[in-house]
Amino acid sequence: MNSRASTIRSGHPAGDELLKAVASRLQGCVRATDFVARLGGDEFAIVQTGIEQPCDVVELVKRIYAAIREPYDCLGHQIATGRQHRYCAGPE
Repeated sequence: MNSRASTIRSGHPAGDELLKAVASRLQGCVRATDFVARLGGDEFAIVQTGIEQPCDVVELVKRIYAAIREPYDCLGHQIATGRQHRYCAGPE
């Protein structure tokens, strides 16, 4: 996500609304046992627990892509986000 460019074009209140909207969409992608956190700026992390098969991770990524690719309406501004994703897997 590049909220900095959105904030420059649309103002800080719209940028703040964008961050809230992204967080809400990410929360809608995960299960009750998973965790979504804003790390700072426009960076978010998701901790997915109870992974039984690699396809569980792939399905989460597909849900995230679908959710965040749609434009956001923030205080009357249509905002599309860019994406940079990093993945890390570790033992339970």
